Amino acid sequence: MERGAVVYLSMPQVVERYAGVWSRWQLYEHVRLGMLPHVKLPGRRELLFRLDDLDQYERGEVELETIKLPNGGRLCRPRQR
Repeated sequence: MERGAVVYLSMPQVVERYAGVWSRWQLYEHVRLGMLPHVKLPGRRELLFRLDDLDQYERGEVELETIKLPNGGRLCRPRQR
């Protein structure tokens, strides 16, 4: 993998990552409430999760902001300082 390349996880990969901590439905609820960093592309149902954002989230180093995109898209990411 290239240095500095952004890696995204799919929902099944995130469910596996947090198995034993949260259920799939708890993860969906965290996404819905903007409590877990994620990307929902406009016009699509699929959720993507940036690996580096999840790592920061797990360390408790981030405050999240949600940006609404056209056609139902959404970006929940660490707040830019």
